[in-house]
Amino acid sequence: MKAPRTKRQQQALETREKIVNCALRLFGEKGFDNVSMEMIAEETNTSIGAIYHHFSGKEEIAAQTLVSLDEGYEEYFEYLTEDEAAQALTPLKKLEEYFVFVQIRSSETKSLNYAYIHDLRDTADTMILGVNKDRMIYQNYEKLIRLCQEKGELPQDSEAERVISVLTQVSRGLLVDWMLQKQSFDIEEQARILIHIVLQGLAR
Repeated sequence: MKAPRTKRQQQALETREKIVNCALRLFGEKGFDNVSMEMIAEETNTSIGAIYHHFSGKEEIAAQTLVSLDEGYEEYFEYLTEDEAAQALTPLKKLEEYFVFVQIRSSETKSLNYAYIHDLRDTADTMILGVNKDRMIYQNYEKLIRLCQEKGELPQDSEAERVISVLTQVSRGLLVDWMLQKQSFDIEEQARILIHIVLQGLAR
């Protein structure tokens, strides 16, 4: 059982939430490039120093939308594994559908490109989009991969960590290319083509 937050911890959490909510609203209203850290500080009645205590810059603030992304991923995972309507799907098909959903959900997140910008900077000391085993998306991938192995749809000697790494690389490549090409192709259609090729290769 987790210990209750101290008053100071609760205040810090509320400050972070206030900064994120305000910044995302400003990004939407004025455009990311037209919003400064000073503007965010003024809107939230927070000092610049306090904002930099919580975030390294605007990109990291924008990347907090990963929290809502993870919530969506978890809801869909629960549907695939618990809902009666999904029980007819094989484990491999569930893994495929989960991958496709991740691409669609990610593409709908307008501030995701700021997370990529942040991580590509030489000065980035922490990776927002790094493969963090604590993130629900990677835990869900591992559970689905294990289920595929139990049913003989993926080789037992396929290391879950390696499979997750491959899926993540394909996912990032697809999303970045989709952004570079100004969203000119159907990301769901392309995701289905790519995951089919990857899973065929893994199944061998």
